Amino acid sequence: MDAGADRAITQYCFDTDTILRFIEKARRAGVEVPIVPGIVTISNFAQIKRFSGLCGASIPKWLEESFAGLDEQPEKRHARAVQVAEEQCRVLMQAGISTFHFYTLNHADVTVDVCRALGVR
Repeated sequence: MDAGADRAITQYCFDTDTILRFIEKARRAGVEVPIVPGIVTISNFAQIKRFSGLCGASIPKWLEESFAGLDEQPEKRHARAVQVAEEQCRVLMQAGISTFHFYTLNHADVTVDVCRALGVR
């Protein structure tokens, strides 16, 4: 921020409470620029699990369990992925956040459907 950034984008995180606590701590520390939460959409759970391991992002047990058995069911997996990201965005919106950065990992279809579900055109 000292170098002139006008916003910050977080690493993705599946624990929405962690994002909100981070933003609150940043505000208390004097960070006034917008903090944009990073949201990753899941088109391939195994890929997200590998990627998360590489970048240090944790995957909650509830999330892994919710994708269990969906590897061979692409339509159900897609619907679950949309539901997870939409719910996370809605909770953040209720907390006053209106801007998100979607990490699509070159698979925009889930993100497009999340935006549609949120009423974004």
